[in-house]
Amino acid sequence: MLAPEEHRSKPILVRLSPLRREIIFGDRDERDVGRLHKDPVEREDLGFYANLFLPADTLQSAIFCLGSVWRRLHMWIEDGAEPVSVTDFGFSADAQVTSQLDHP
Repeated sequence: MLAPEEHRSKPILVRLSPLRREIIFGDRDERDVGRLHKDPVEREDLGFYANLFLPADTLQSAIFCLGSVWRRLHMWIEDGAEPVSVTDFGFSADAQVTSQLDHP
C-alpha cells in the first residue's frame, strides 16, 4: 500500500477472480471491478483484503506476469462505504504513485 502513507506497512491479501469480459466491461457507468476490505475480521493479521475481477481469458497471463515482471498493484477506489468499491486497477513494475486525477 503506497497511499495513504499511514497504510504502507500493512499487509494485504489480493484474490484475483475470473469473470466474463462482457460482465466486466459491459456498462462503464456501473463498473465495479472489485472490493477492498479494511481490517478484515476473519484475518486479524491483515490490514486489507481485496477481491479483484479480471477477464477470464487474461487471468493466467496476469498471474504469470505478477510472478515475473509486475511487482505492484495499483487500485483506484471510491471513498465511502465499507467494503470500498474498486473502480479500476492495474499492474506495474515500479512503485510510482499516480493520483486518481491522472488516471483516465
